[in-house]
Amino acid sequence: MSLWRVISNNCNYNKEKLNLYIFKIIKYGDIEIIKKINIEDEFKKYIENNKESLKLFSVLSLEKTKEIVNSLNIKFGYINVGQVNDELIKFIVDGKYYKINEPNIEYILKEICDKDVRNIRKKNLTTIRESGSDILNEYIDDNILEYVENVFLSLEENNDEDINQIVELLNFATDIIDIDIKKDIISKEEFKLEYIDEVDDELWSEL
Repeated sequence: MSLWRVISNNCNYNKEKLNLYIFKIIKYGDIEIIKKINIEDEFKKYIENNKESLKLFSVLSLEKTKEIVNSLNIKFGYINVGQVNDELIKFIVDGKYYKINEPNIEYILKEICDKDVRNIRKKNLTTIRESGSDILNEYIDDNILEYVENVFLSLEENNDEDINQIVELLNFATDIIDIDIKKDIISKEEFKLEYIDEVDDELWSEL
C-alpha cells in the first residue's frame, strides 16, 4: 500500500492537513521519493483534483515545480485559483499541464488571451477557434474526444456553435469520435446543413 493511500484514506485528516502533507512532500522530497509515493498515480490524481494544488506549487522554485510536474505528467484540474505567479501559469498553459474543462478553457481565453468570452457557454468551440490561440487549439485538436465529452456536450447551453465547427466534429474519423458521440452532437446542436454531403453519409439519417 502506498504512503499516500495511507495518509489520504486511512487517516482522519481534514483538507488543510492533507494540503500540508502535499506541501511537505513536494517541497522537501526529491523526485525519486515523490515517484515512490505516487504508486498507481494516487498522489498525482489527488494533486490534479485538489483546488489548492497550484497554490502549493507556487511556493516552490519554478525548476522544482517543472521537475515534479514533468515527471508525474500532472494535469491540473484548476488553474484559476489566484495567488499564482505568471511564470508558473505560463509553464502550465504552454506545457499543456492542465485538464480540458470549461473553467480552465474560459480562464485561458479571458485572462491569458484577453478574448471576449461572453458566448463561451453557447458557442464554446467556436470561441476557441476564433481566439487565435494556437496552443489552446492544438491541445483541443490533440484531445478532441476528451474535449467533446467533457466540455462540448456537457455544457447545457452549448447548442449554437457555428456550422463550420459542427461539420468539423462530425467529419472526424470514427476511431477518434465514434458514431454514437456524433449522434449526440447532432441532437444537441441547432443547425441546418446547406448540403447534406458536407458530412459522412453514415450520418445522413440523423439529419
